[in-house]
Amino acid sequence: MKTNKEYKEIALSKLRGNWKPGVIASAVMLVLTLIFSGLNSLTGGSFILTLLLVVIQFVVVVPFSVGFMNAFRLMLSNDDYNILNNSIDLAKANWKRYALGQLIMSLKTMLWTLLLIIPGLIKGYAYMLTPYILKDNPEVSAKDASSLSDEMMKGHKFDLFYLHLSFIGWIILSIVTFGIGMLWLYPYMYSAQAAFYEDVKAEYASRKQTVA
Repeated sequence: MKTNKEYKEIALSKLRGNWKPGVIASAVMLVLTLIFSGLNSLTGGSFILTLLLVVIQFVVVVPFSVGFMNAFRLMLSNDDYNILNNSIDLAKANWKRYALGQLIMSLKTMLWTLLLIIPGLIKGYAYMLTPYILKDNPEVSAKDASSLSDEMMKGHKFDLFYLHLSFIGWIILSIVTFGIGMLWLYPYMYSAQAAFYEDVKAEYASRKQTVA
């Protein structure tokens, strides 16, 4: 596994001079999130309206978010900077699988969080590779994708937490700029996270071969 500095350098090397596609895709991601957050506040506590919004989110926003995360993987591996188009195309092609896989992951995380906050946080990191696995492993069911993520992340949950923590300066900047900084934080962080996933995936494959 690489250091946080190395993952961030990989991300910056790809983004340097090519921030615009990532910023545009991030703007769409943020707008979608804000729209549904705003609509949630207008439901007036109506269970039916809230449920309807949740369903729409899992049909629209969740598949796009999975496509969005994997679009940065395509940028890293193929120098493919069509990040917004790739996010949309990936989401459209597999929206049912992505929605179901992420729904199961969210429910499992929520159940762990109901026990205690810390176990919920730990499991949240254990399941964080689910969006990549849903795209990468069509042979793995949507139901099992989060379980595979849990297995792959053994010994690496703190590594990913520490990587995210290294972006604390960017996160603070995003807060003080009322979210504008997120337009640059998303491409930077998700590119670094995609590089992290590639290493975890390679290590897991090596571990499986050793056991076999």
